[in-house]
Amino acid sequence: MTRLALRMGVTAFGGPAAHIAILRHEAVAKRNWLTEQDFLDYISLANLIPGPNSTELIMHVGAKTGGRRGLWAAGAAFIGPAALITLIFAYIYKRWGSSPTAEGMLSGIAPALIVVIIFTLIPLARTAIKSRWAVALAAALVLLYVAGINELLLLLIGTLAYLVPFAFKTLKDRTLAFAAPLLMYAAAAEQPGPSFLRIFLVFLKIGSILYGSGYVLIAFLQRDVVNDRHWITQQQLVDAVAVGQVTPGPVFSTATFIGYQIGGLGGAIAATIGIFLPAFLLVWASHGFAARFRTSKTLSHVLDGLNLASNALLIGVLATLIRALDLTAFNVIVASLALVGLASRRVGPTTVLAGAALLGVVWHGL
Repeated sequence: MTRLALRMGVTAFGGPAAHIAILRHEAVAKRNWLTEQDFLDYISLANLIPGPNSTELIMHVGAKTGGRRGLWAAGAAFIGPAALITLIFAYIYKRWGSSPTAEGMLSGIAPALIVVIIFTLIPLARTAIKSRWAVALAAALVLLYVAGINELLLLLIGTLAYLVPFAFKTLKDRTLAFAAPLLMYAAAAEQPGPSFLRIFLVFLKIGSILYGSGYVLIAFLQRDVVNDRHWITQQQLVDAVAVGQVTPGPVFSTATFIGYQIGGLGGAIAATIGIFLPAFLLVWASHGFAARFRTSKTLSHVLDGLNLASNALLIGVLATLIRALDLTAFNVIVASLALVGLASRRVGPTTVLAGAALLGVVWHGL
């Protein structure tokens, strides 16, 4: 399993959905390491805990095939190459990011990234927002996000509010599950200076509380490192997300890029360890509970609430990115081409972003 995880860390482009498809083919259909039911159980279990879902799924398969050592080895093998590749991009960006070629690439990626997020969001939102109550709740959460309410608080509010129609009497007990993330947030909170410890704590907090698609990571980064601490700019965040998209492995390797921009090599290491450490610990702690979670109606409702709140945050992020993008002819052209490409289903997000970067270089050169 470690060799498979290493190969996926080097070659698995396309984000979590692609990672899950590849892993199922290799571990279930091709090698029979686990059954279809085992695989579905581990997907559900990964969805019930915060962190990068496809990375956690690889850790679960590693634990299934190799025990505790298999869990840590598979996770490290998948994360390591992606973090290293992203670190190289981060160095190039920091040294030559203001060159005409780099500026052209990034100017092309920005509008295409918005379209990629939209196409990722549509199927997720269809799954997560299932009723009129869910639609109203999601709309309220989006407005609260745009108004500046903290993401962790919105996740808590959204999850608890979603549970109201199902079982109001159970809410008191379930709020205890949020105590650890709240304490983590308090520890990471405040001093604005980007020391290695503070970088580690901020990304540790994000890794401890982030549910849903890897794109929800943008919402937390936007608030924590752009708006609140001003460690990077809005443009650097967009560029970091773009780099995370065009490199293989987990989207969370975006943290490596941002950590490097904030604090060099030490910052990159601190951010990478911080954001991925909770996933290792949570998978280790929860690996044996797949069957119980699968049969629990209460946990199923909790998961639905978390998914709804996460998608609402993603819609809020999308609104923020659109608002920050200038309505120029070039941006409209790139977004339109990205829309056509993704709608045709003949190209994936990686190809779209690479093509947009090339268009940006050509346009900038003209």
